[in-house]
Amino acid sequence: MFESLTSERLVPAEFRAAYRRHDHKRTAEKTRRGCIFGTLFVPLFWILDLYMYPDLSGVFLISRLICAGIMGALFFVIGTELGQSQLRFLGVVILLLPTLTISYMITQAPEGAANSPYYAGLNLVLIVLAVVLDWTLWQSALCVTLVLLIYLGVTLPPLNLEDRDMVGMLANNLGFLISTGAAIIFGSRYHERVRIQEFVASERVKLQKSALETSNEALSRKTTEQEQTLLELHQTQDQLVTKEKQASLGVWSAGIIHEMNNPLNFARTGLYALRQKEKHLPDEQKADFKDLIADIDDGIQRVHTIVSDLRTYAHPGKEDDQEEVAVEEVVNVTLRFFSGDVQGHIEIIKSIPAGLTVHVNRNKLVQVLGNLLQNAVDALKTKPFANGEHPTITVSGETAGTRSRIIIRDNGPGIPKENLPKIFDPFFTTKDVGQGMGLGLGICYRIIEGFGGTISVRSEPGGFCQFTLDLPAERAEAGNN
Repeated sequence: MFESLTSERLVPAEFRAAYRRHDHKRTAEKTRRGCIFGTLFVPLFWILDLYMYPDLSGVFLISRLICAGIMGALFFVIGTELGQSQLRFLGVVILLLPTLTISYMITQAPEGAANSPYYAGLNLVLIVLAVVLDWTLWQSALCVTLVLLIYLGVTLPPLNLEDRDMVGMLANNLGFLISTGAAIIFGSRYHERVRIQEFVASERVKLQKSALETSNEALSRKTTEQEQTLLELHQTQDQLVTKEKQASLGVWSAGIIHEMNNPLNFARTGLYALRQKEKHLPDEQKADFKDLIADIDDGIQRVHTIVSDLRTYAHPGKEDDQEEVAVEEVVNVTLRFFSGDVQGHIEIIKSIPAGLTVHVNRNKLVQVLGNLLQNAVDALKTKPFANGEHPTITVSGETAGTRSRIIIRDNGPGIPKENLPKIFDPFFTTKDVGQGMGLGLGICYRIIEGFGGTISVRSEPGGFCQFTLDLPAERAEAGNN
């Protein structure tokens, strides 16, 4: 029945449910608007009564107030469940209330109902409510018909058909009402089609927008995934390049270690022989001789340390005594070595989950952690702190499947972006001459790699530096690497 009386059949099937909701909401809003309009303007036209029928203005005012009161009550009825289910019917009632009020006034006209100029009020009611309520075709046809029937009902019975002037006036008034009604019916039909077309177009735009947003989200996800994949490829490439450099230098280091050991041994032998000659020197030369021997011994010892680091670098393979090590215990041991450097100067924050373990060589892991902590301590000494910030080193741990991670983070000056790709390169250092050879992080890299793990770095210049050790938590995982 609904489709046969309205233009819903013009709405594509996929939009009909949405159109019903939209039409119901719009009709409720406009019906309430019609109630407000009638409640305000029906009494307002009492000014016309004062001018046209001053003797009847009191009675007419009462009828107008009754009409306005009922329309005001309907405003609240529309908000109820019953009102929501009868919106179209209430739209017709809103028309009938002022129509019946005006028709009553027409019957009271002293010059006769057919001669009353108040028929123009019926035209006004039709036009205003058709615009305010957005009538459908069937609703406008029904309302126009009812208005015409009511007007005929109040004008025909008292009509004297022999009075040509009276009949002519009635015909004139009916002509205007019919013309107005016809315009309203065809206009309602046209505007109803336009409203449906606008709604359908709007819904299609929404669908297209939703599809576009979904497509954009999918594209954004793919772009993010591709960027992540590209980043991982770059990281893998950097790791491969670093490994190639490490391996090449390892072979080179193994060769020079052998070549350097022989002259070192000769130097040590000669140094021992020189010490034996000390007793034959005059007393006034012994002090200078001891200082010279001490300097030579210190130089030989430094070269020996470098050779030892190169040996560790060249042969970082998996240690025979790898075992399951408690991360918290190793961290505590390492931190004890730095108690003098950090006490009262640097805050140490530990966050190691209970039971976190790694399968490594214990002493080698202490060496790696010691190197990283020493770098952090050295870096914190170079940064001025203000605004309540103070030097802090955080050592934390976490589990990732069958892997364990140890994270060392400081709030020092960080590492410049241009240096990040080179920090694991052998002999790369930003320290002053004599403060380091630049082998520390390279050795750490080789040791962690020998454990079947990885070491990575993140940094923000002026903000922080963070090293992450990803290590096997169990023997089986270590063996797979």
